[in-house]
Amino acid sequence: MKILFISPYITIENIKSFSKNKTGFGYMVRDIAESVAKKEEVDLITFSSINNACTYNGINILKHKWLNIYLNFKIKYLFYCSKYLKKYPVPIKEKLRVFYYFISMGYTENIIKKNHYDIIHIHGCGHITEASIKCCNDCNTPFLITLHGLNSFSNSIKLGVSGKKYEKDFLFKSHTEKIPLTFISSGLKSEVCNYLNVFNIPNYFVVTNGCDTKIKKITSINIKMKYDIPEGSEIFLHVGNISNNKNQIQLAKAYNKLPDTIKDTLYVLFLGQIPINSEIENYIKKNNLEEHLILCGGVPKDKIHNYYNQANYTSLLSISEGFGLSIIEGYIYGLPNLTFSDLAAVPDVYNKKTMITMHQRSDDAVRDGIMNMLSKKWDRKYIKQFAKKFSLEIMAKNYIAVYKDIINKHEN
Repeated sequence: MKILFISPYITIENIKSFSKNKTGFGYMVRDIAESVAKKEEVDLITFSSINNACTYNGINILKHKWLNIYLNFKIKYLFYCSKYLKKYPVPIKEKLRVFYYFISMGYTENIIKKNHYDIIHIHGCGHITEASIKCCNDCNTPFLITLHGLNSFSNSIKLGVSGKKYEKDFLFKSHTEKIPLTFISSGLKSEVCNYLNVFNIPNYFVVTNGCDTKIKKITSINIKMKYDIPEGSEIFLHVGNISNNKNQIQLAKAYNKLPDTIKDTLYVLFLGQIPINSEIENYIKKNNLEEHLILCGGVPKDKIHNYYNQANYTSLLSISEGFGLSIIEGYIYGLPNLTFSDLAAVPDVYNKKTMITMHQRSDDAVRDGIMNMLSKKWDRKYIKQFAKKFSLEIMAKNYIAVYKDIINKHEN
């Protein structure tokens, strides 16, 4: 099987062209492509950078240069772009990006026709999605779209009015036009079905995210030494770039409500890029919590296992979250997770022996959840075993099964 991945960007830290955007989405697209490439032939094109062709762990990353765009320019994509922007107006800077996506589709169309792909796998829902759908339809090539989250259902996610309108319109379109979608969690699919008020949509699939479930030994970082954490202390990890949606501030506030006897021996490490003048940074300084609530900044993916290896628990308190890979990454090292019961991933990753869920979103509820985590005796071996359900191999197998189903329906 020959597959083309289309994504706005991908995260590969050791390749300059693909190291700019370091996000969970970028890493996940890379991991999906890499794991599928172990079984099938995978090409990938991104639009965040102008890049040369290269190969990365079995993925054929295609060249994307201005000359390619110019030589393969097709005027119909200007018409598609104009129609799209009329319906979904955006600021000038974003309009240029939309224009760039659409005019790049002439080159993408040429690639599809030349390489005769069995299926196209499009990632995310945004301006590039609409351009890619037009391209695939014009090439009469079957395609799949993976939704890595929902951006229009929560005010905590920064997205313009037009972007949110497009996503909601697209969800209706996916149902009426039978566009194949995969969701990264059962909860995400249920949320969309509830929104559409339709509960049996045969072109909707669930393929949960996966990760490398092999335990890596500590290689370079002693986190207790690095952050002056005393032996005998316990460590919570909260993984994710600092943002309103990731809601790290609530963990800080809940910590501040704990009894002093617990606060004295508990440390929280926040792993993720920190925006300038962030709310949580100001809160920590104002309340003199720098010793126990530590903003570690972004940690490279190939180093983060050191933190999981030496921590005791993970937490995920997002307002909205498609999956929450850090839950599984923690499980791999026997770390139980604290989260809210209404997050989309909970139906897929919950087990009473691996997780504590909170039914209320108050600071007091989070404080009580932390205390429950600390007081409960956890079977770390069981948690590690449970994590194996979310391996990259199983994820790839499930995606390939969906590809075959879509191709079969397209041919018949």
